[in-house]
Amino acid sequence: MKAKSDKLEYVLLVLIAILPTIIITLNLDSDFWFLYNHGNYVVNNGFPNIEPFTIHNGLSFVMQQWLSSLIFYLIYSWLGKAGVILLIYIVGLVTVFLLYSLAMIISHQKKYLSVIVSALVYIVLCMWFVVSRPQVFTYIVMLLELIMLEKYTANCRWSVVLGLSTLSLLLINLHASMWWMLFAFIIPYLVEGIRINKISQLCDRYKVLPLLVACVTMFAAGFVNPYGYKLVGYIFSSYGNEQINSSIEEMSAPDIKSLSGAVFFFICFAVVLVYILNKTGKTKVRYICLALGTTLLALMSIKSMPYFLFATVIPLVAYLENQADKLCFKFPEKKGKLLKLTVLCFLLCICFVSGYIKVADYSPKADYPAAKSAIEKLGQDENKEQYRVYTSFVNGAYAETNGLKTYIDARAEVFLKSNNGKEDIFAEYISLEMGDLHYKTFLDKYNFSHVIVTNGETLDIYLSEDDDYSVLYEDTYSRIYIKDSQESKL
Repeated sequence: MKAKSDKLEYVLLVLIAILPTIIITLNLDSDFWFLYNHGNYVVNNGFPNIEPFTIHNGLSFVMQQWLSSLIFYLIYSWLGKAGVILLIYIVGLVTVFLLYSLAMIISHQKKYLSVIVSALVYIVLCMWFVVSRPQVFTYIVMLLELIMLEKYTANCRWSVVLGLSTLSLLLINLHASMWWMLFAFIIPYLVEGIRINKISQLCDRYKVLPLLVACVTMFAAGFVNPYGYKLVGYIFSSYGNEQINSSIEEMSAPDIKSLSGAVFFFICFAVVLVYILNKTGKTKVRYICLALGTTLLALMSIKSMPYFLFATVIPLVAYLENQADKLCFKFPEKKGKLLKLTVLCFLLCICFVSGYIKVADYSPKADYPAAKSAIEKLGQDENKEQYRVYTSFVNGAYAETNGLKTYIDARAEVFLKSNNGKEDIFAEYISLEMGDLHYKTFLDKYNFSHVIVTNGETLDIYLSEDDDYSVLYEDTYSRIYIKDSQESKL
């Protein structure tokens, strides 16, 4: 009888843990289209060293997410959009399982505490971060690293060297810009391993040498990629640009006025409150270092919030371990089975209703940029390979998917001079959008054959009043302009 009861409890725990998955969007992320283009190019042409999708000539280029792009391209080619969304769901379930596993290790197998904390963390992940982008694979790699490191503090096995080196090899090819985070996560374990006398009571006893060897092998494994040292150093030429940070929401600091920022600051407050109220709790040096480091990262960029959740919130279970029995609900022995079945049915109803609402509210328009119809119309032209097309930052990748050579797309760092070696195209684009660059000077420089705009954007406003340009195509959301001196047909 007890075995059956335990099985029912596990079913409940699994359901609670996977419930946040219902929040995952049924739409493709806006960046999916340039990832698709990358995967398509790798399959058909190999690895490019010169940027191949835009009108610009000779831009140095490294495909820093090539393996993730290849995965997305193959899944979409075989199974369409449904296959990509299914992949995200599967990756999401793997992520919540790893969150739970990490919490169980840190809390010394406090089952209910672990499932509550991991489910709460996963809810936040699903709201903003579990989408069709390479970051979902990065989350799995980072969680596996933390699990390996936590297991190492208990068993001190040298197998950690092989495990961490394998993760390094995976991440440099899946998402090179995040590769250095592997080393950021291992530093707190090195610090604790030194065991300074004054804080030795907050340290576990394990050898530092295997971790140092792991760092060396991880670094060496990072060079096993199609671009060698260029991928290893990619982050240093791509991040920290002020214009990108201010223009792209995920790269900016959290704002308490936004929902994501408010949630982040609330979590920070809750973490501090837990440390203040639970005076008998115990923690480790590595958890303190991880919390300080990832909190700082998240304060700099909302994109780093998941790493804050992994390395600050999940380790909180160690500090709450002594309160686990008080914090977690226990089913009464009498009529316990009936109550569990009632809760199980309630959770299943939530899953069913939420799934139904999500499908009913689904809109395919969210999968594409607003200029979708205009882009597809021009993409059907048999002469499209000769065209030089202007699109905005958001519309560019989908235009490239339709075989058009564009001015810019959502790969912001590709258009930095520090990466492409030629010109700060992103800065030029921002100047145009802000009105600092005269639109005619810009258009004359590039001699575009077609200008695709969404209604109300900067160039649309200018060109609608310019007698030298006429509308070739328009719909509810977008227009295609051409210069009157040009002869163009759709």
